[in-house]
Amino acid sequence: MKSVNIGVLKNELSKYLKMARAGETIVVMDRNEPVAEIVPIPPAKLDPYEQMAKEGLIRPPLRKVKELRISGTGKKIDWLEDFLREREDRF
Repeated sequence: MKSVNIGVLKNELSKYLKMARAGETIVVMDRNEPVAEIVPIPPAKLDPYEQMAKEGLIRPPLRKVKELRISGTGKKIDWLEDFLREREDRF
């Protein structure tokens, strides 16, 4: 953990931000009294769907499904409701 006075931090901000990116915590001092910390941000966590897509386990859809219709009739289908009803005995 490094500490730096405000004046030095203002003049060398880029240097201290690089240190934070590298995982270092910097304590900001005002007249030798700690007033703040600059801490690295942890890497963003992907949601499970994005993680599987990144690993090549699944492929994201080419377009979003808004609604389904029965071919030739134009009748709308609530696919989620049908899906859950079909599998309700499993839960």
